[in-house]
Amino acid sequence: MDREAVAVARAESAEKVAIENKTLCTC
Repeated sequence: MDREAVAVARAESAEKVAIENKTLCTC
């Protein structure tokens, strides 16, 4: 895997986690 591909995959997973946290958080 290229470093770019890894960075993109990490960014995408980070975005998914952030979205999930926003939907779960009631603050």
